[in-house]
Amino acid sequence: MRRRVSSLKLTTSGTLSAIDGWLELVSRACRPKTGGFYQPLESVAKRRQARNGRAAAISKIPSAPRAENPDEALKLAQQAAEVVPDNPAVQDTLGWIYYRKGMYGMAVEHLKAAASKAANPRRQLHLGMAYLKSGEHDLGRNMVALALQSDPSLAREQGW
Repeated sequence: MRRRVSSLKLTTSGTLSAIDGWLELVSRACRPKTGGFYQPLESVAKRRQARNGRAAAISKIPSAPRAENPDEALKLAQQAAEVVPDNPAVQDTLGWIYYRKGMYGMAVEHLKAAASKAANPRRQLHLGMAYLKSGEHDLGRNMVALALQSDPSLAREQGW
């Protein structure tokens, strides 16, 4: 076990890679051996799903400090995006943080990616608001109208 721990390497994704490494290490230690090889307990699909789930959970971390410390929120969201760059929840969170920081071009880029992969009214509203702030008024109005038509409660959440 000590030999395996010493071989654990941290990469640029920092803590997340360390967590992944430790999970793999514990998983291997718990697997039964057959003929000298570890028998996998879960399929590759289940492992990807777990990783995406961790990233989705990580994407919620910035929601608490957003108003108090947007720079810290941005850093956490960027770390989540390094783990699963194609996760729409992570892209939406990252885009919304850019929006809140007044970086509307970056916000549009990430919010567009999120809405194109898994559109929902909240993502459409976020994208529409970013379009409006970036000067794309027609796109913004259309996207906001579509989002509010699908989920009118979003207007109350925004204080409208």
